[in-house]
Amino acid sequence: MKYKVLSTTSKTVSVVGLTKTTKKKKTITIKKTVKIMGVTFKITEIGNNAFASCKKLNKVTIGTNVTKIGKKAFYANNIVNIQFEDGLEEIGESAFERCEKLASVSLPDSVSSIGPRALYCLF
Repeated sequence: MKYKVLSTTSKTVSVVGLTKTTKKKKTITIKKTVKIMGVTFKITEIGNNAFASCKKLNKVTIGTNVTKIGKKAFYANNIVNIQFEDGLEEIGESAFERCEKLASVSLPDSVSSIGPRALYCLF
């Protein structure tokens, strides 16, 4: 996966996409942390368009440190199953729009903000 450092002070990163070797994966797990150049960072966000149009992707597990899913993060995917951990607070606009194979979603109680069309695939 590709990452963007959000803060070196609080040691947080955002997942911003897949690498050439991970683009063909059907299942991904976004862990709680990642080690970059010997430093451990918390993965707190999934960036805008991070996995948009990754047609092979069908299962996603999101770690406990992720508090925000960005705009169109999983737009137009073939996701069938997604698992959220408690701690997720915000789901951005159109985050799962056009994920027609996603039949249901169970959101943790920690979610306080859901953007327009975020779960449009379910309607």
